[in-house]
Amino acid sequence: MIMMEKEAHQPVLLNEVVENLLTDLDGFYIDGTFGRGGHTRAILEKLSSKGNLLAYDKDNDAFQAGLKITKQEARFNILHKGFENIYSSDFNNKKLKKPKGILLDLGLSSPQLDTASRGFSFMRNGQLDMRYDQNCDFSAYELINDYPEEKLFSIIREYGEEVNARLIARKIVIERNKKKITSTSQLAALIQQTIRKKNNIHPATKTFQAIRIAVNDELSCIRIFLDKAIDLIDIGGRLAIISFHSLEDRIVKKFVYKHSTVPRVFLKLEKIPKEVEPKLRSVVKLIKPTSSEVLKNPRSRSARLRIVERIR
Repeated sequence: MIMMEKEAHQPVLLNEVVENLLTDLDGFYIDGTFGRGGHTRAILEKLSSKGNLLAYDKDNDAFQAGLKITKQEARFNILHKGFENIYSSDFNNKKLKKPKGILLDLGLSSPQLDTASRGFSFMRNGQLDMRYDQNCDFSAYELINDYPEEKLFSIIREYGEEVNARLIARKIVIERNKKKITSTSQLAALIQQTIRKKNNIHPATKTFQAIRIAVNDELSCIRIFLDKAIDLIDIGGRLAIISFHSLEDRIVKKFVYKHSTVPRVFLKLEKIPKEVEPKLRSVVKLIKPTSSEVLKNPRSRSARLRIVERIR
């Protein structure tokens, strides 16, 4: 059994992931977002002695947590890089076969959100940071204090889907011209001064999401990964992705549709060319957390799990 510190992060849709992802208990699997290892531990407990699991995480704290498991578990390894940098050489040179399943649990982990110094939360005062990869030079501080108003507006509008993006961007520029914006509390306060609270949702929620996505180039990373994963995964292997907001889920949904349907232009042909036949099939309908899970872990309420299988 893997001995670990008490888990601070509750893995979302844990049973649903394990039940639908693991089709071969002797197989090789990938956890593209290790976080604090909640899904990793559950997968390892289920796999046989012949099974293997490789994890990825660009967050240094997460990587260090993963290294503790490698000292206890020979079937497990972790790489200090983001899932978008996945390559077949990561496992081919370890004499591992193509993965039977890959998991992505997108978004923030609770330790990231709850650690004030990481700068992800408007509920905790910390320096503006929001980097998943602490070795990266670009942070929320540079974005907020250096980006022109028009670019700030575009980021907040597109990545936060914030209808008041123009007002917020203008307010940021006005305030930073007086004094640099250095903390999460400063940023949250000026947003509160700019727009009213609606439906018990903090006015800074969407803006903080937008900044985090921009700092880490999250949406591009998802697209890059998906384009690679469809060829890396084994025939019959499954891809499970948990998303937490519409921008992420939209990318995944579009990807699934593209690779699980035949382009309309070919539908009237007597014989559909093999190269345009679907590569994927949906395993189950969209999975959402149960009411009991949301009660135990409110942060799971927006989670959406999509699972597909490679068929060609």
